[in-house]
Amino acid sequence: MDNALLTKFSIQLDTFEQKVLVDLLKNHSISPAQFKQVVLTEVRRNEEMLFAFQKNPRNLFAAIIHCAELGLSPNPSVGEFFFLPYKGQIKPILGYKGVITLLMRNNGVKSIWCESVHEADDFDYELGLDPILRHKPKDDLRTSISLTHIYAMVKTRDEEKVFRKNWKRLWRIFKIETNCISMTQKTVNFGC
Repeated sequence: MDNALLTKFSIQLDTFEQKVLVDLLKNHSISPAQFKQVVLTEVRRNEEMLFAFQKNPRNLFAAIIHCAELGLSPNPSVGEFFFLPYKGQIKPILGYKGVITLLMRNNGVKSIWCESVHEADDFDYELGLDPILRHKPKDDLRTSISLTHIYAMVKTRDEEKVFRKNWKRLWRIFKIETNCISMTQKTVNFGC
């Protein structure tokens, strides 16, 4: 890793924290210092991010601003927001937990959750004026191989229940992902 480049990034991030992050994060649960530390850790962990900074610093800082504006954590273990290096650029990616965090900030939403349905499960749903969703998991072994679909449920403050489902054919592109169930939950959440 290029220590001089990392130091340059760290200095610019310090300035960025004082001038930008303080304002963007003042109404959110993550402090500017915490946010900055997570970003710095991600850059140290992934040399492609440092390469993207070297090639196009504005692009990296635009992704950082996007994340900070939403008030989400860019820590991959939290799963709210990801910086994806791609061809010398940083693609800001909203994680499904970030979608849930943003939805929960809406005063009309009481709760939201996603579930995966597998081959042995009893699952039935009906659309229309009185939608119905019934799911009874049967098998303790729940893997992406036995996955048939994912659904998301939203319960509003006035007790209305809304659901969306996603069939297996729509998530096959995620088979290369280490956690395809998480990726499809994000996809279903966007439909709510």
